[in-house]
Amino acid sequence: MRDNNPSISPNDLAALMRNACEINGYQCLNPKTINAKEPTTSGEFSFQVEFQNQDGSLFVRGPCCGANPTDEPPQSIFSYTVVTNRQDQFQVMDMPPYVP
Repeated sequence: MRDNNPSISPNDLAALMRNACEINGYQCLNPKTINAKEPTTSGEFSFQVEFQNQDGSLFVRGPCCGANPTDEPPQSIFSYTVVTNRQDQFQVMDMPPYVP
């Protein structure tokens, strides 16, 4: 996010996320389903997430940039890792789906 928004302070996380969602092509959608995986021994948590479009339908990211669905199949399930930081706060380590 910082590389895509050099005019925003690297510490202004809210503005960086807003630009990611509104300008930079990330799809900041509500989750439709969230399925947890077993936590790792290092305290990481993994989730498989499906998102919904504004109309409630399932979000599916299609092939990018002229690729065909055989070479780049559509994707509706996205993996996310959540860790705890030193202040025992949860942090999502992955970005929302990107659509160029």
